[in-house]
Amino acid sequence: MDTVTREGSLKNSQEAVARVPRVDGGSVRELSWRAYLGDLGARRALIEKHLYIVTNTAERLRPGTTEVPETWVRAGTLALVRAVESYRPWADGDFERFVVGEVLAAVSEEAAPVA
Repeated sequence: MDTVTREGSLKNSQEAVARVPRVDGGSVRELSWRAYLGDLGARRALIEKHLYIVTNTAERLRPGTTEVPETWVRAGTLALVRAVESYRPWADGDFERFVVGEVLAAVSEEAAPVA
């Protein structure tokens, strides 16, 4: 199984993600409505600004080790993209909570055979 080490690609990814400025709740709400209405720039901004959820989730599911399977990061990233595309601002509640749930479910499903 391919792994990403914290000293390698995952660390570089985390550093890059940390440099992306987070948006406040009002901006997330506006971006989520724009994304829902088809604004591809808003979708991209939501994905970029919430990539930290993927790296945090992957790390938390494997505490005390320096390796995180690359498949977990891929599954989490795909779940983030799908969450942004399927989020309904009027019905799905807080955007970040929605995304965390989707990413956690995807990464956990990918992690199940490993655990």
